[in-house]
Amino acid sequence: MQLESKNITEYCGISGVGKSTLLRADFYYKQKKGKDCAWPRKSLYEDKSWFYRNILKAFGVVKQIILHPKWFRKVLKILSNYKLSNKDFFQLLFNYLSLKNTMEKCNSKKYEYLFDEGVIQIIWATYMRSNIQFSNENCKCIFDLFSPPKKIIFVDAPTEIIVERLKERGRNTRILQFQDLKSEIDYMRIILNRILECAIKIQYIDANSIIKITNTKEIDGEKYD
Repeated sequence: MQLESKNITEYCGISGVGKSTLLRADFYYKQKKGKDCAWPRKSLYEDKSWFYRNILKAFGVVKQIILHPKWFRKVLKILSNYKLSNKDFFQLLFNYLSLKNTMEKCNSKKYEYLFDEGVIQIIWATYMRSNIQFSNENCKCIFDLFSPPKKIIFVDAPTEIIVERLKERGRNTRILQFQDLKSEIDYMRIILNRILECAIKIQYIDANSIIKITNTKEIDGEKYD
């Protein structure tokens, strides 16, 4: 059963396209114009230590397990189908519960909520860590867990810019382990596009609610339009 949509704008895109940079610019622009908007991730991360914000997220995760045990069991069952390593399984489980906890707080009709780690992104991250082929059926099971956003900003960038940004992040960036970065970036794009196509097909979101942006210009040290 499809949940009611929330007044959420979700920025999605593969690693290195600059979606968080675009969201940040959008957030401060709207604040400057006096518009009612919120960036939940900023509220969690700003002026807090790594330890403290993870404690806050952990409390939210525990809350979801206690209050929504059936939902929790669904997530366990879904993730078990993706053939994940133990580390990835528990990291994604934590992220699913944390996302649900954050989305539950986005109830004001007055505010627009901006997400750079939303439902599309968490499905994409699941596939990037899994060893199974893409499936609309598996994808739909995850969509059914979350309320849909009102709007999706689909961000992309030229491959050479993405590679440059990923290398700037350093060796801890997972994708840099691949020898053929261009092929891996192309694969990431394919999966993300399939997720969006699935979202439209199952009527999770209307195709007209998806806005595509290509990051090519430089603003505050980042390249985007």
